[in-house]
Amino acid sequence: MPYERIRKELNIDIVLLELSVSYRKPLKFGDIFNIHLNISSMDRFFFSFDYTVYKDKTIIAEGKTKHTCVNRKTGKITAVPQVLKQWE
Repeated sequence: MPYERIRKELNIDIVLLELSVSYRKPLKFGDIFNIHLNISSMDRFFFSFDYTVYKDKTIIAEGKTKHTCVNRKTGKITAVPQVLKQWE
């Protein structure tokens, strides 16, 4: 589901709570690379992604993010909707 539909239909925003990244090798402007994304955890209120950036077969960077959902009107944390839990 596209993010704009999530915002409109579910009345939530997805908020970034934490971010970490480890850079291994440089990339240069114009380099072609791939990002592998994995949902590393999900519970009632929070979910996390792990990222690995590859150029060819070389790991360029690794990262993690932690997110939550907030009600757009109240700004309060809300449970992760079922439609997002389907990502798992």
